[in-house]
Amino acid sequence: MKALVFDSGPIISLTLNGLLWMLRLLKQRFKGDFCITKAVYGEIISYPLHTKKFKLEAFQVLHLINEGVLKVVDSPAIAQRASSLMETANHTYSVGDHPLAMFHYAEMTVLAACVELKAEAAVVDEKMTRIVLENPGRIIRVLAKRMHHKPSMDGARLEALQAELRGLRIIRSSELATIAYELGMLRHYIPDPSVMPQPKAELIDAILWGLKLNGCAISEKEIKQVVKIEGK
Repeated sequence: MKALVFDSGPIISLTLNGLLWMLRLLKQRFKGDFCITKAVYGEIISYPLHTKKFKLEAFQVLHLINEGVLKVVDSPAIAQRASSLMETANHTYSVGDHPLAMFHYAEMTVLAACVELKAEAAVVDEKMTRIVLENPGRIIRVLAKRMHHKPSMDGARLEALQAELRGLRIIRSSELATIAYELGMLRHYIPDPSVMPQPKAELIDAILWGLKLNGCAISEKEIKQVVKIEGK
């Protein structure tokens, strides 16, 4: 199935930066499905609709679902695989006798849905998800720095987790925004050069920093690299 499966984070980041509309145009170019799981729906729509702080954002996302831009996917197979992934992932790293529960259920449903649907990629802004798939040894260093204790790693569980998710591609909201920029979807934001020097570079810098400050795990170094390439 040609699909991208979105975690809560990227949709929240795009919404808070006024960029949610990009998904409509990106989906047209992608010619596939943009999916969210039932658990992600709960995080970004069901719960916020009963609050004041993010209620408006929930309505914006709901509008995209009603338009068919976002599709809610759910099945017993996805739920079962998500529970299995969560059990494995949250017992892979530990400090002493205490497993480190670093992954939440909605995030695991995204990965599970990707496997079940044979999706093109998962759209996830969380750093830990990408690291555990691409460079699991780095998690030890990251956690040791945060916690001032070096965690242990269950090699067998990690191997099982990676085997189940082998070949799964992770992309971030920053990559989606960069693609949208390259496709000219954001050109209407570029001001006249008389307003500021290097307006293209300033725009892509503003977009990426906006996403970073709302939860996208992109480093300052990465932002500078993208600005250098795209801001000419």
